Amino acid sequence: MNSHEIELQLAGFLHQHADVFEEFDTTTDLIEEGILDSLLVTDLVLFTQQQFGIELSARDISPENLSSIERMARLICDKQEKRRDAA
Repeated sequence: MNSHEIELQLAGFLHQHADVFEEFDTTTDLIEEGILDSLLVTDLVLFTQQQFGIELSARDISPENLSSIERMARLICDKQEKRRDAA
């Protein structure tokens, strides 16, 4: 799965679960804009792990990695690549 496909799935999840009405894109700072709160982070982490078959550590769950859809997709791609390399 490429980064764009991952971004589309993350955007779909956030549009469905975030309690916001304004539009956002892959580079919107989700934390600064108040789109991503602590409860949604938990749901997002579970979705990400199940949907993309990766494990996220406490270090991965940081404002830097979760600030935008683009950054989340990059993290997921990196995790998937490391998993493939280890196999």
